[in-house]
Order: sequence, then C-alpha cells, then structure tokens
Amino acid sequence: MHRQVSHTEQRLGMHKAQSTAAAVTALNSSVAVQTHMDGITPVNAAGIVSQYDVVIDASDNAPTRYLINDACVACNVPLVSAAAVGTDGQLTVYNCGDSCPCYRCLFPECPAAANCSRCADAGVLGPVPGVMGVLQAVEAVKVVTRVGQPLAGKLLLYDALAARFTTIKLRGRAPGCAACGEHGMGREGVAQYDYAAFTGGQTASDGPPAPLTVLPADQRITALQAAQLLQTTAAAAAAAADIGSEDGSQQQQQQQQQQEQRHWSASHAPLLLDVRPPEQFAVMSLPGAVNVPYLQLEQRLPEVLRMCGASTAATDRQQTAAADASAGGVSKGTSSSSSSSSSSARRVVVMCRRGNHSQLAVEKLRLAGVAAAVDVLGGYEAWAAEVDKCMPVL
Repeated sequence: MHRQVSHTEQRLGMHKAQSTAAAVTALNSSVAVQTHMDGITPVNAAGIVSQYDVVIDASDNAPTRYLINDACVACNVPLVSAAAVGTDGQLTVYNCGDSCPCYRCLFPECPAAANCSRCADAGVLGPVPGVMGVLQAVEAVKVVTRVGQPLAGKLLLYDALAARFTTIKLRGRAPGCAACGEHGMGREGVAQYDYAAFTGGQTASDGPPAPLTVLPADQRITALQAAQLLQTTAAAAAAAADIGSEDGSQQQQQQQQQQEQRHWSASHAPLLLDVRPPEQFAVMSLPGAVNVPYLQLEQRLPEVLRMCGASTAATDRQQTAAADASAGGVSKGTSSSSSSSSSSARRVVVMCRRGNHSQLAVEKLRLAGVAAAVDVLGGYEAWAAEVDKCMPVL
C-alpha cells in the first residue's frame, strides 16, 4: 500500500519497511510479514520477487519501476502497478496472462526526467494514493485467488476532482520487448542492467533528493538568519514610513526623507528570490518573494541582474565597445570600470524547497557578478521547521 496509508506521525523516522510491517500487523496480527531493509537492486531483485505470488509496485521513480517490472517478467510473477500525482491516479496489472503486456511493452523508452513528475516534487492530494493503494490490494487479491477479472491489459484512470473512474484498453505484448519478448533479458540480464543510464541518470530513491553541498559555508545562511535579515529590513522600512502628525515644513522635510529612505530600501534591501516551480510558488510563498524558477534562471538572468542592480558581462562589453567606437578607439583598454563581470551591492537571498536548486542558483548568480547572493540552508522545509511551524510545505 502507498505510504500515505501505511505510515503515521508516531512512526516518523522509522524505516519504511518496518513502518509498513507495523501497519499490516496492526490490521491483522496473524499475517506473516517479511521486511527487506536493504531495498531492491538489480542484483537482488529477482531473488526477492521470486519468493512471492504477486508483487505490488508503489514506488515513485522510473528506475525502480523498470527494475521491478523486469524482475517480475524474469520470474513470471504478476505485477500490480499504480501511480498517483496531484489529483490523478492510474492502476493496471502487468505480466498476468500470455497476452498481457509488461511495463516495457508500453514504455520501451524511458520518458525524459523533466516529464516524470514525482509525488515528492509535484505534490499529491493525500487521499489519492490511499485510493490507489487500496485498489492495488483489491487487484492483488483477485490475482492470487483467481476470482474476478484483474486489470490485465486494461488501465484504470482516477480523477479525484471529477470523482470519475475511466477504464481503457491497452495494447498487447510487444514481440520485441526487451523484458518479455522472445529474447528477453532474464534474471542475469536484470542483474547486469544499468537502470540509471537507461533512465537518463534518474535516481532509484522514492524519497526526497539527497541534500547537495555545492557552496562553501560563507555563501549559505540558516532559515533563522534569513528571517532575521528580512525582518530587520521590514522593520526599517516600517520606521521610515512613520511620518507622524507634524505639519508645515517639518512634515514636508520628513516626507522627503521618507521618500529617500524608500528609494534606498528598494535598491538596497535584500532581494528574496524564490526558485521553486510556479505551481508551488502560487500555493505558498514568503511576503515579498520574487519567483524565478530555477529552470528559467538562465533565460531570465538579465532580469534578475537588473533587480540586483547588476549588469551582465555582455552588457558591459557592449557599453565599452560603444564608448571605444565613439572615441575613435582612444579609450580602448584604458577604462577600469569596464570589466568582464560586474558585482552587485544588493544582497540576494535565494530559497527553494529543500536548499538544492537554491545553491545551484547562487552559483549562477555569483558567476554573473552577484557577489552578495546567499542560499538558505534547507529552504522552505527548514523555514517551516525553524521559523514558522504553521507554514505548509509543498
């Protein structure tokens, strides 16, 4: 069953296999549960799968899906497979009958990583994986007992928002399939197969991506430090906006001073750059944050540099070339203000969901001349844990 059904807050930090075993035992103590703590790999996959009459795939990544499929085909074990992302779910049964296709029959080539959404990244409505997991249990019972008609050769689609189930027919087995075809890979082929290379370097972990450490410590700040920095700036802006009740020339003088302070704040206050996908930003963000998704950063770099008060190296070179041309080449190489890169005095605080993409973004910004760009360790997840425990994290 999917983890949203199996796991509870009380078992936070427990290994998933142990947590699921505890959930099954709590439902029925007479069930014999065997846990596999080391995870499934090409080397051990066939040995694990061959012990059982049916396999339920509730994984969340392409390498594991292909691996489980290939092992089930090699061991001739039916596979009940489901997926859930956002508010949609899919369910089918592979390798169940002579004409039933396997996963590779339908997807001989792995979709690009950019087109593979995972629950951990794209989000999912909690009850949806629960619905799909319970339906998987139903299909497993039908396969084992041979009662009813399993979803072999059919795909069940679930639309939670429309409360609609749709069943479509799938094409049959592909004769040239690398898994179930005449020259299928078999157990030895599964053990030697490079699933990471086949899926374009996608990881076989169904949890969150491993934390990156790209930047040195002096280019990173904690969520608490970021909160203090942003709060100090906000307090200064609020103080500048407090004009008072004086009238006459004193009031005009204070208004002019306030305008100058606001201008200074707009150009020198830290820029909070949120590099999460726009869907996540639309649901929740920090006040004043500017959304430039990491995948768009290269394209929108000039825009970001303008917000930082910096200019690109290309712009500098163009301005130098124009100045040289207007001066007949006299000033060529004599201006110290034209350099291959420019720096920004404005501090830039970069955040993402977990602190991985934000580090890569800071790297790009610093290479472009934004020397004051810093990353927030742990991103929004750290902010929710250290600063605002009521903040939802997507």
